[in-house]
Amino acid sequence: MSSHDKNPQVSIIIPVYNVEKYLKKCVNSVLQQTLTNIEIILVDDGSTDNSGVLCDEYLRDPRVHVIHKKNGGLSEARNAGVKAAKSDFIGFIDSDDYIKKDMYELLYTNIIKENADISVCGIYDVYANGTKLSYAESDGRFVVNAKKAIELVLHGRNASVSAVNKLYKKNLLEKHPFLVGKTFEDAHFIIPYLLEIQKAVFDMMPKYFYVHREGTITTRPFKKSDLSIVEAYENNKSIIERHYPELMEVAKFRYFWSLFYVLDKMFRTNSFGNDGEYLLIVKTIKKEYLNILSNRYVGKARKLAVTGLMIHRKFYELCLQVYIHKKKQLISN
Repeated sequence: MSSHDKNPQVSIIIPVYNVEKYLKKCVNSVLQQTLTNIEIILVDDGSTDNSGVLCDEYLRDPRVHVIHKKNGGLSEARNAGVKAAKSDFIGFIDSDDYIKKDMYELLYTNIIKENADISVCGIYDVYANGTKLSYAESDGRFVVNAKKAIELVLHGRNASVSAVNKLYKKNLLEKHPFLVGKTFEDAHFIIPYLLEIQKAVFDMMPKYFYVHREGTITTRPFKKSDLSIVEAYENNKSIIERHYPELMEVAKFRYFWSLFYVLDKMFRTNSFGNDGEYLLIVKTIKKEYLNILSNRYVGKARKLAVTGLMIHRKFYELCLQVYIHKKKQLISN
């Protein structure tokens, strides 16, 4: 084994599960990185299509390593990749997304230059009929401490909870692995990780292409497991209350957002659960109504929609339909 293999600057982990249509574009975008001293770990999480075979075909590149494992979900696949990684710095890519050729050079250069514990870049959202910037603010480069990084992630204007578009320190990932058995893994993971950091570097140039497709977790009918996102932000709210109580307003905003996310999904997919989940979400939102109205992070349109919900669900549904009409169409294949 060459020294190039022994000491990669960055380990890039790509969990793979039944993505044979998209895997080539994803992996090729990583192979073309201007930062060449990398290792690429493809974690075949028990795929039942040809994804596992495609993974093995990439072994012709010495930078690629493949792990075949029994299906255990995204968190377990990522954790397996972290365990196998040789680098001190680790990035994650979803296997149906792709990246610009200089993304990891940017992330690595910034994390080394600033001696940071996490490096973040901007994202493009890719829909069937267009690509748009993911963040409301997409310019600038800045270095912040843990408290400010948590605030930025919870607010969502310069960053998100997503595990992709970031570069992490392996030792902190080992201390805070992804929770197995949870959906919305990233929401459960990112705040505990950020609590450990001393410094974060943000460069808002968009380098990651996040592809929105039909059939993903965000577009499937509501399931009881979707309540995991509310659980995540309830837990995050408790963490913030203990460590940074001055950030409680933005923590509550993200908790409210999780309630809206579940309710919107119920309406959007006409699936309201079987055990009173819809009534529980509505009851919780109504209980928080005045707090939602007074929260400066909650937008005017959302406050109007929640006010409509207080009157009748049809008013909320109407507001949601207007919002959906403005959204880009999803990619269906």
